[in-house]
Amino acid sequence: MGYADIKAVLGRGFSVSTLNEITRLGHDLLGSDATVRHPAAAYVLAATAQKIAWHLEGQPLRDDAAEIIEAHLGPKMEAVIKAADSDADALTSALDDLARAYSDTVSFLGSGVDGNQ
Repeated sequence: MGYADIKAVLGRGFSVSTLNEITRLGHDLLGSDATVRHPAAAYVLAATAQKIAWHLEGQPLRDDAAEIIEAHLGPKMEAVIKAADSDADALTSALDDLARAYSDTVSFLGSGVDGNQ
């Protein structure tokens, strides 16, 4: 168990089920005996995936909404995975970028992604 598992699931695309799986894997990694250099990375990945899944669940979405969200957040989440075994400055930068992307994404979700709001 490790970040490679999260990256593999992330590579399957954004859906409520894959985001929920990323959430579970992140929390499992935190609770495991695996040594992680920066546990904050696992927590932030899990929390971000959980919040996006929560926003997507049961919401009428434009056909391309999940793809837009994935295109915006996916690379930032992958950067966090890459930086998780790096130095603190690299991880902090990746976490900051993910936080900014998440903020933009939540604004997008709140703007009526079904096109009717």
